[in-house]
Amino acid sequence: MGPMRKKINRVFSVVVIGDKDHGKSTLIGRLAYETGAVQLDTVKRLRETSRIAGGGVEWAHVLDSFHEEREGEMTLDTTRIVLEYKHNHIELIDVPGHQQLWKNMLSGSSVAQCALLVVAADSGLTPQAMRHIEIVKALGIKSVIVVINKCDLIGYSRVTYTVVASRVKETLKKMQCTVVSMLPASGREGHNITRASKRLAWFKGATVMGALENACAVNLKGNVRFVALVQHVFPNAFVGRVESGCLYASDFLQDQNGVLMGGIKKLMSCNRAVSCVAEGAVFEVLLHNPHPGLERGSMFTSKKNRARFGASARCAYLFFSKPTRKKLVYSTALREIEILNINPDTSTYMCYEDRMTFAGNVYPGEKFAIKNRDHVIGIGTVLEIV
Repeated sequence: MGPMRKKINRVFSVVVIGDKDHGKSTLIGRLAYETGAVQLDTVKRLRETSRIAGGGVEWAHVLDSFHEEREGEMTLDTTRIVLEYKHNHIELIDVPGHQQLWKNMLSGSSVAQCALLVVAADSGLTPQAMRHIEIVKALGIKSVIVVINKCDLIGYSRVTYTVVASRVKETLKKMQCTVVSMLPASGREGHNITRASKRLAWFKGATVMGALENACAVNLKGNVRFVALVQHVFPNAFVGRVESGCLYASDFLQDQNGVLMGGIKKLMSCNRAVSCVAEGAVFEVLLHNPHPGLERGSMFTSKKNRARFGASARCAYLFFSKPTRKKLVYSTALREIEILNINPDTSTYMCYEDRMTFAGNVYPGEKFAIKNRDHVIGIGTVLEIV
């Protein structure tokens, strides 16, 4: 019997989207406070600031990085907060909800497996929120947890909540999104965040944290195919980054053409030998024998958990602006390849799914920017190789 494989603690990432005035940052701040992710000194400072100002605690300020942002009442930077859940971690990614800053969503959404849509109970879905949904769809995210927030503004009314929730659910269905959970809450007052609330006693579903835990449990059951990209090449060694799945020191590697690269002599991360590395990790591999053709941007997988590569794929994509020329480029952090075939006759800010062909190999789950004359005019995700 071979050696037992170490259990990997994978991160379940959730991007929080919605209109700028619907309480996203307040909800995340309250979640962070109730799950112990906020230091006590920070809570004391917030309470003291609120006492001096003569108002309630502004939980949104938990996420603010700069004093100037608090004064302007805007959240400018993408913020990540990790909540511990059993042996795994739930990462909440707060991205700007302000229309003029929509491009900053890409840095947050690109690693997320699920979206948490925050909708104010007294307003319903807005055009800004629907645009956010189209963007995360183009980044391969179709599973959505919906929080009908600010229920304190509707007096915690079951009737009003039911009407708003029904409208949101119907709209998301038309947008081809899967609602994995929908629930009422009040981020400001702290109702139905981590514990059931008496003010919402009529609701028998999950809390916000419960819904995140359920989505995490379902997602982490899946067997994610291993893909990594080469960052630097040395004689008999290379440095790479795990894009999906896990790599074990006992694995045999294969390049994107299916050619066996051989076994791993040593697997290292953070300047020490390790038995495995997970998604997002940068690592170094020492090979028993050099592999020809290995260069920066090369993709590879493992023999046991092999991913499929190909130059033709069904993709989800969205244009921010219309292409001004036929030649478009598929661009990631480490490589650029020409797009040979794509339908450019689509509306802007609408997510489409269609077949695309490329001048090189891609893999399922890869996120990319669409460039036209070095300008990013769209984004997309590879759904499957065809």
